[in-house]
Amino acid sequence: MFLPGIETIRSVEWSKAFLWDCRFVPGKDKDGNPDKSLAPFDKWFPAIDVEENMWTLESMQIDTFIGTYKIPRATSLFDLRITFMDDIKRTIQRWMTSWVNNTILRGNTSIARVEDPGVARMIQIAKLDSYHQPIEPPKSYLVYPEGAHYWHGTSQSEVEQYQVNFIIVG
Repeated sequence: MFLPGIETIRSVEWSKAFLWDCRFVPGKDKDGNPDKSLAPFDKWFPAIDVEENMWTLESMQIDTFIGTYKIPRATSLFDLRITFMDDIKRTIQRWMTSWVNNTILRGNTSIARVEDPGVARMIQIAKLDSYHQPIEPPKSYLVYPEGAHYWHGTSQSEVEQYQVNFIIVG
C-alpha cells in the first residue's frame, strides 16, 4: 500500500477559496470618456462569492452488443454567478438595471444584439496566491446578465446582497 504520510500532506500549500478578485472593466460613455457610472466600484467590485464555469462536458451513451459505454459528446454554454454587496446608494443595482433596461432592452422598445455596444461587458477574474498575487493572468470574459433581478427588503439589519447569473459570450 502506498499512502502519503502526514508530513507529505502537511507540506502541500492547499488552495484557499477566498483568494480571488473580480472587477468590471469600465467601458466608455456616449462621449468616449471612461464610464464612471459604476464608481466607486469601477476599480474594484464588492463580490463576496464567485462561481466560474471552468468546463462543461456532456456525454452520450452507446449501446453495443457487448456492453454500454459513454463517450464525450458536446459542451454547453458557459456561465458565471456573482454574489455581491451594494452601497447605500444602490450603485450596482442602478448600474445593472440601466444596463438591462436601457442598453439591452432599449427602453423596452426592442432587444439589442450581443454585438451592439454596451450589451456585453468585460469582467475580469483573478485567482490569487497567499500573497494576493495572481497565479495566472486574470481571465477576461464578455458577459451579459440573465434572468430576473429582484430588490429584496427585510426588517433585518444586514448588508444587501444580490446574486446575478451572467452568460459568457466571449
